[in-house]
This record gives sequence, C-alpha cells and structure tokens, in this order.
Amino acid sequence: MKVYFLHTLALFLFIGLILQSASSGRAANGEMDATGSPLGQGDCGNGYCHGAGGGNATFTNPTVSVQIKDISGTVITSYIPDSVYTFELTVTSGGSPAGFGVQSVVLDSLNNRAGDLISVTTPNTQISTVSSGVQYLEQNSISTSGFFSGTWKAPSSGTGNVMVYARGLAVNNSGNYTGDQATPSVQIILAESTLTSIEKVNSVEATFEIFPIPNDGTFYIANKGMSEDISIRIFDMLGIEVYSESVFIEKANQHRIHVHGLLKGVYSVQIKRFDSLESKLIQIK
Repeated sequence: MKVYFLHTLALFLFIGLILQSASSGRAANGEMDATGSPLGQGDCGNGYCHGAGGGNATFTNPTVSVQIKDISGTVITSYIPDSVYTFELTVTSGGSPAGFGVQSVVLDSLNNRAGDLISVTTPNTQISTVSSGVQYLEQNSISTSGFFSGTWKAPSSGTGNVMVYARGLAVNNSGNYTGDQATPSVQIILAESTLTSIEKVNSVEATFEIFPIPNDGTFYIANKGMSEDISIRIFDMLGIEVYSESVFIEKANQHRIHVHGLLKGVYSVQIKRFDSLESKLIQIK
C-alpha cells in the first residue's frame, strides 16, 4: 500500500510539473520554440500547442498581433541600430477564453538572436533566455487581458533585416490541452535603417530647433515660429520621463535647459505646443 501511494504521489507531481510548464512559458520550461520560427519543433513546439490543428478547439479565430513602436509611439517597419523600442503583443479570440498566452522571438538572417529584450512592462509576462542565447517574450502565467509588452533594443549596425515571429494561445484553464487553441504564426520583417537615431528624428522640418545635439547636459531650444507657451518633456530610451517644464518662448528667441544629473546616453525631447507635438533626440556625453 505504501509503495502504491508513493507511485501515485509521484504521478501527480509529474502531472503538476507538466501543467505548470504549459502555463508558464514554453521557453522557460523546456526551451521550446512555439512561435513558428525556424527554431521551432514541428508546427508548434513538439505539438504542445493546445489543440493547434487538432480540431478540438472551443474558441474561434484566435489571432495575435505584433507592434514594434518607437519612443513617440509610432509603429515601425524598420529599426535604427542600437535604439530601444516598445514590443507589444495582443492575443484575441472568439468565444470566452479563460485567458491567453503568447511567445515571440526576434532572429537575424542566420536565425540567431537579434538585439536584446531588456524588460517587461505588463503582468504575466517574462523574458526567457534559452541555452543558445536566444530570447523569448512569453507569458509566465495565464493572462486575462491578452496584452503583453516589453522593451527591445535593436541589434548593432550591419545586422541587416530581422524577423519577428509570434504565436498566441487562447485557453480554457482546464488543466490540460483539450479545448484550447493556438493562433496562426505571425511573421514581421524589420529592415535596418541607414540613418542613426539622432539623424532620423531630427531630419524632419520643425518649428523648434535644439542645439547642440551632442551636449554635456546643457542645450538650447530655439523658436523658429510664433511666440507661444510650450511644454518640454525629456524621456530616456526606456520611455521614462526624466525632466519636464512649461515655458513661454518669444519668436526667434532661445530657451536654455540644464540636465546635468542625467547619465550619458540618448534622450527624446518632446516639445508640445497648442496644436502639435515635436520629438527630437539629443545625446548627452
């Protein structure tokens, strides 16, 4: 009787580990790629895709969308080397799922890791790094919202085009795979931009001019338009506000800003007037 009890206990523990693995990310538990990338095992991670193609799903038309945004919130189709972007994944489905999961990866043309996933900005989300060094943005538990977000630093110059792969999952939280449904895999190509981050943002014709671009923490905003009130906000490349003020600038005048307490690096300066918002990059050396 004691031996039977121990065998039964071991079986339940084994099943528990499997279920835990299923809900807390394939890369984190088993180093499995379920994104549809060339690194994947079969159609969806050794078939562990909760009814993918199995005809037993209770949810209809599950989808996953991928958006990579720059610091101004604009969706990009090309990346500037070494710049930081927001990585957003949204999973939706017909029916009434109990929750959602997701997995995404960014690879170069040789299917190696492209860039660096830096941090997550939503609950139920994690960055999982497998033994090959490839990183995945995935769920660490079931998400009721289906929205997953993090920050991604683009690879260095010369990497070329990179491919983003993603797949989502709608689940019924029954404790097994039956009745769940995976989305089709999504692939997005991001081309490498030939401009530097500062050249690209500051090349647009604008009402205000910032100089010098590389500076020691002191720089000037020159008003090339009408006299008016403006608000000035400065963000680091993770989107964190590090400085703000409101000021009235006369036409053809300049306003000096001191931010000597900031670390060296690239920052976004946003200048808001009554009918527009301008964004420029500076570099503090």
